[in-house]
Amino acid sequence: MSQPVSVAITPIADEVAAERSPVGDFDARWATWQERGRLHDRVVRRRLTIAVPAIIIVAAIVYLLLIR
Repeated sequence: MSQPVSVAITPIADEVAAERSPVGDFDARWATWQERGRLHDRVVRRRLTIAVPAIIIVAAIVYLLLIR
């Protein structure tokens, strides 16, 4: 009732390792990572530049309304 299963082992890991150069690939990924970090910092700073003054103004208005 049970049929034997044939297993074929292929050296895929060796082929993948041969295709990639570890140093060059790492440098490219690291440069991409750093660029993404710079872009993220720029976006966060721009949002804070807009949000902080708006929050201060709203807080001042709420404070003045609560003092009455």
